[in-house]
Amino acid sequence: MEGPSFCSGLPDPSCFGYAFQYGMVFDAGSSHTSLFVYQWTSDKTNDTGVVSQTLSCNVQGPGISSYANDPPKAGVSLRSCLEDALKVIPDERQREVPVYLGATAGMRLLSMENKSAADQVLNEVAKTIQQYPVNFHGARIITGEEEGAYGWITINYLLDSFTKVWLMRDGNTICAIIILDS
Repeated sequence: MEGPSFCSGLPDPSCFGYAFQYGMVFDAGSSHTSLFVYQWTSDKTNDTGVVSQTLSCNVQGPGISSYANDPPKAGVSLRSCLEDALKVIPDERQREVPVYLGATAGMRLLSMENKSAADQVLNEVAKTIQQYPVNFHGARIITGEEEGAYGWITINYLLDSFTKVWLMRDGNTICAIIILDS
């Protein structure tokens, strides 16, 4: 039996009887859009999957709300990052990869000013993503509350709050996040 194989210095998970699962998230902010590819194994710590970011790609151009007067360009703007993302995901896993696009403040404002234009932009980005071999779960405008909750989850994940044993802190120390967005 051969020893474990390595990719980028990390053991290949198939050596241990499991493979990576992947997910893609587009963060469509007011000034720009980013695509993040995450990977994790079926192995859990405290019933929480240990997730690592495999790719971060900044979409060229402004945020998708800037394409209100030419919605097809919003979809076209995502292509380069989608192609980069598929390069880091094995071909045989791509069709099962869940993909989400969450639009934030810029699209919330556009939706209040011109709901039809906002809907057209979301339809165009959805049409583009659906042309790729992925499991697209939708493009939508998330609420400010959802954005805050995702921020809270992110900061607590980065602080290992979900994988460490919780201990009562001394004194009146409170941890919080403040999101200042347009």
